[in-house]
Amino acid sequence: MRLQLTVLFALSRAVHAEPLDAPGARAGLHVYADDDHVTVVSPSASVRVDLSPRLAVSSDATVDAVSAASVDVLTSASPHEVHEERIELGVAASYRQGRATWWTLGLRGSHENDYDALRVRAGAKTEVAQRNTTLQLDYVLGLDDAGSVMDPAAGGSRTTHQLVLGASQLLSRRAIVDVLVDLARADGYHASPYRDVLVDVVGSPLPMRVAEATPSLRHSAAVATRVRVAPSRAWATSATYRLYLDSWSVTSHTVTAELHRSAGPVLLGIAVRGYAQSAASFYAARYAGEPRYRTRDRTLGAMQSAYGAVTLEAPIAGWQVIASAGVLRLWFRDFPAQADRDALLMFGSVVRGW
Repeated sequence: MRLQLTVLFALSRAVHAEPLDAPGARAGLHVYADDDHVTVVSPSASVRVDLSPRLAVSSDATVDAVSAASVDVLTSASPHEVHEERIELGVAASYRQGRATWWTLGLRGSHENDYDALRVRAGAKTEVAQRNTTLQLDYVLGLDDAGSVMDPAAGGSRTTHQLVLGASQLLSRRAIVDVLVDLARADGYHASPYRDVLVDVVGSPLPMRVAEATPSLRHSAAVATRVRVAPSRAWATSATYRLYLDSWSVTSHTVTAELHRSAGPVLLGIAVRGYAQSAASFYAARYAGEPRYRTRDRTLGAMQSAYGAVTLEAPIAGWQVIASAGVLRLWFRDFPAQADRDALLMFGSVVRGW
């Protein structure tokens, strides 16, 4: 059963480490648990091998084990708790041309019993201006196929084209500014075959349940700016602002701040994030008549979230150990079934180079 927890997974995985930038291996475990009876346990592993001084290949695997008895599931899909698994596999190859240009090709796919997704990525990165400026361009093709174990005829497919442009500029020996522009066009099925929408009918004391229906086309654009400063060898900080807009009238603002302190080989850090979003133009807590578009997806309504975490990184017995623990709070401003949600997020990984 597709639980449609994409937004929550994205928020919770914000603490995951960056992809391996040198030959080595990583094993990790991520845990998400909230007060809406949703638990996600995600073991993962990745490896990178340099086949030559210019060519590197990497692969990774993640398994999401989901247990849920949330208000979304119990009122729209099943009267019982569900247990699902999602498997994601990725592979990528990177080629260095000259001293300052890299070309990348990647393939990523995920599978669960009623949802399949495929991502094909092609990108390039180069350093110019005496390697003080980094420019990056990525294109991602997304193919999604959603179904239903309850109705084989339900669901549909979606095609996404995404273009990401990035630039990093070295301002001084201790300061860097990054700018990222993300443009996307998604065409196809965006709804969930498991969500029914209540529609009030004139002359009837009871509402009618109808299938969720959303526009087939969605354009989006996001711009993010980050400033990273290291005032001393022991301290480093960063601040990020992201603006998102789309053709469904959703606008969001995300502000993130991080502070890190090194004590010898140990790195300690804290991170805080605030998020605010407006509702889609067709979103309503309850509908009347026969609306063309209707949804019960709370993440398309007005919402806010706050997130805070502490992090630790330290070498132990030849391994680099990374751990974090954080708390996520979400407010759904126009969703009567649930006004807020609290979640605990924990992540740990070990990394070893060769």
